[in-house]
Amino acid sequence: MIHELLNDYRPEILLALGIVCFVLWKYSETRKLQHIPTYGSQIPLLSHWNGFRSLGRAKDILKDGCSVYKDQPFKVALPDGWRVVITNPELVEELRKAPEDTLSFDEAVNESLQIAYTLGPSIAENSYHIPVIRTVLNMKNLPSAFEEMNDEIIRALPDALPKHGRFALDFRIPQHMTMDIVARASNRVFVGLPLCRNPEYLEINKKFTLDVVATATVLKLFPEFMRPVVALAFPNVETSIRKVRGMVEPLVKEYNDHVQDLDTEFKDFDDRKPNQAFRIFADRLLDVASEEESSPDNISRRILALNFAALHTTSSTFTHALLHLAENPTYVEELRKEVEAVVHTSGWSLDSLKEMHKLGSFLAESHRVNAIGAVMMDRWVKKPFFFSDGTYLPAGTLVGVGVHSVHHDDHNYDSANEFNPWRFVPGADETTAPTIRMTKTSPTYLGFGHGKLACPGRFFAAMELHLMLAHVVLQYDVKYPDDEGRPENLWFGVSCIPNRNAKILLRKRETV
Repeated sequence: MIHELLNDYRPEILLALGIVCFVLWKYSETRKLQHIPTYGSQIPLLSHWNGFRSLGRAKDILKDGCSVYKDQPFKVALPDGWRVVITNPELVEELRKAPEDTLSFDEAVNESLQIAYTLGPSIAENSYHIPVIRTVLNMKNLPSAFEEMNDEIIRALPDALPKHGRFALDFRIPQHMTMDIVARASNRVFVGLPLCRNPEYLEINKKFTLDVVATATVLKLFPEFMRPVVALAFPNVETSIRKVRGMVEPLVKEYNDHVQDLDTEFKDFDDRKPNQAFRIFADRLLDVASEEESSPDNISRRILALNFAALHTTSSTFTHALLHLAENPTYVEELRKEVEAVVHTSGWSLDSLKEMHKLGSFLAESHRVNAIGAVMMDRWVKKPFFFSDGTYLPAGTLVGVGVHSVHHDDHNYDSANEFNPWRFVPGADETTAPTIRMTKTSPTYLGFGHGKLACPGRFFAAMELHLMLAHVVLQYDVKYPDDEGRPENLWFGVSCIPNRNAKILLRKRETV
């Protein structure tokens, strides 16, 4: 009888079992966090519904929660589950100082992006590319990449922006344009010529982020034991990896042939043949990779992972800056005057970018106002943890910093909700060493995170952003169409996205 029942009602029974598992799973998650104050409902199904509703309202929900609880940790239901949120600078410091085996950054990323099912188990279990990024793309080594990136930006701008001396009409959503420039400039350093200009390769990398995020978003709706099966319904990620593998194989072969010629590993970035493409990231990956990790498949996954981290965040950040630039013609004039003066005196170099204080302040302020996430610096609690205020975080909790609320708090910044492009220009009495301002993190400036686990590629991204903005203000006039201005940002979950209905007008300067 039971056998007949199962045959007759198998779909309904499976659906019912799935719902029961889902409810029990969500109830267990809620119960272990009952002691932490809640913004919204903590009834399992109702809280989950609130999480779905937050897809377009997460910023406002978090802002209200931070207003209610102020410096006290609280939990809120977001699309991917419960999140404990902190904003108190003292607790932010405690979070960044906590050891990885207690509050894990790696596990938080693995959970957020479902890396085992999107990028693959090898990336989830061995993130050796992160130390490579910290080594290769830091301030010490960036001068090696400066000329290559600068050259590619100069070449990419005319392909993406208007070429004539009149304002281009209805230049809708500049992020498509900025993505093209960022993809080429970044990959000039990652994989070198000619692959950095291969349209198919660039398109795969631009689309890859969307595929990973979409796959991870769906997977997180299911309990862990169901995810391997659900992941099979999303083949786009593996298809992209397979396509890129075919393009990366010649790079791996060229590297191996070169190593055989030298009869040694590269010991320095300059140990390469004169006709070998400049691609410090791919080459350094191969330098330190094990035999298994040095296969074209694994190297392709690392390159896609780096592009995943770099392209959309950098292009969104630059798009936000462009939208601010178009708000006031005096911004363009002030920045152009500074760039022209510095280049005339010091030429183009990483050090000359550090002398462009107004340019640096403009980008830092845009990054403050439009941080890429309302909650960042996520950590997965591996061992029970107590904050100094007594808040207890059980294992299996996801905790993060309410960055948008921190950045828009009048206690941290004067008129915090206003865009002040010169907010970070150093005063006449400041004697700090020249630097790129937006890379300096603190408990109240968190666009790149904070502490030893701050974004390892932030120096590379900042150099790219400074170069792009400098060339744009030198070569173009920028404004909004008449009677139009900057539209409000869009939000998808906790992610801040430039409004896709934004329009700006650009005109090539005839004197350049």
